[in-house]
Amino acid sequence: MTDRSAATSERRTIGWYARAVVREVRAEQTLFSLPFVFVGAIASRSDRLGARTIVLMILAVAAARTLGMLLNRIIDATIDRLNPRTRDRYLASGTLSLTFAYALAAVCVAIYVFVAWLLGPLPLTLSPIPVILFVFYPYTKRFTPFCHFVLGVTLGLAPLAGWIAVSDRVTLVPFLFFAGVGLWVAGFDILYATMDIDFDRSHAIHSIPARWGLKTARAVAFACHLLAALCVIVATILSKMGPFAVAGSVLAALYLFALDMRYRNSLATPAVNAYLQANSYFSVIVFLGFLLEVVIS
Repeated sequence: MTDRSAATSERRTIGWYARAVVREVRAEQTLFSLPFVFVGAIASRSDRLGARTIVLMILAVAAARTLGMLLNRIIDATIDRLNPRTRDRYLASGTLSLTFAYALAAVCVAIYVFVAWLLGPLPLTLSPIPVILFVFYPYTKRFTPFCHFVLGVTLGLAPLAGWIAVSDRVTLVPFLFFAGVGLWVAGFDILYATMDIDFDRSHAIHSIPARWGLKTARAVAFACHLLAALCVIVATILSKMGPFAVAGSVLAALYLFALDMRYRNSLATPAVNAYLQANSYFSVIVFLGFLLEVVIS
């Protein structure tokens, strides 16, 4: 009996649903976006970044990210059922119903919009933008190999959101962070898509690996990460945070390049899963540099 089969016969308690949701939305991957939300907020040098705002930003990220993953799973459920790698996901296998997923998505929207309202008029006004991208992104793989960059734009909003949550003054810095995060995400998503290269080609799913092969995918991903590192380092310097923040961004860039080199010959294998999760530490290292700067100063 598979884990999912066992789950279908398990008693459906609140705890069971909570564990199922955490696994389905891969909550651990919040590390991709949350640190950069705080990087954006810290880089703004706003005095509005207090305990209340920090809690609200965490709630907003949790609600938005859960919503985004749920919509991705809902929209891609038919494709996921056909893919041997994803057919055991809770929604794809029917262990969680679409009705439950839609209901939870509605709750996430309500929490997200409410928190945006609490953060201020500008966050509330701009709050529909991520939701629109959450809906749009899953469809892009059906018509363009550049879908990875749409995901990058979506997650790249993290530092911009953090900045806007605490400041009404927007400079070049948050947009450089936006570009850096977007290119970083696009790069690792390109390599992540190599795991499905054969499935995507046989089912008309678009991606850079499926269209142009592993060699091109590797080259484009590395170029994205080179530009991402440059954007993040320049943004950190322009933010005038100090040497610890700059050192953190440089260290994160070196870590990212080392990661790309380590896994360059592991494309289209299960090892890409480890590569994906290891990428989250790029954002953590950048954030720790900023946090250290704040603590010491």
